[in-house]
Amino acid sequence: MDYERAATLGVTIEEVGRTLETMMGGRNVTTFLQRGEEYDVIVEGERESQRSFADIENIYVRSDRSGELIPLSDLVSISEYGAAETRSVIGIVTLFGVVAATLFTLFIVPVAYDLIARGTSSPLTVEKELEKLEEG
Repeated sequence: MDYERAATLGVTIEEVGRTLETMMGGRNVTTFLQRGEEYDVIVEGERESQRSFADIENIYVRSDRSGELIPLSDLVSISEYGAAETRSVIGIVTLFGVVAATLFTLFIVPVAYDLIARGTSSPLTVEKELEKLEEG
């Protein structure tokens, strides 16, 4: 945010924050009663105009000094991090993780259980062995 330009134009940081909150997310401003029920009144921007960072050019802030509407894009610059390249790498890593987990679950775990089972005896077998020892 260009703090000096905002101050020159009479726009406070609080007003910028409140405008972004309202237009991009929505803000409860009051409530009203109707037939014994209380309802929130929520002010928000149009969802169609909030699809990309470029849409910030459609948002205006009122100057406390002049009362003029100032384009928010004159005061704020937005930088996008983690663009498509990063997202595709994350997708590839996720895909390989899912494949590795699936292979591990389908092949490695059953083999490990089989090997463990070969080295152990069932409770019934152990019981029979103990009876033989007691008899003998």
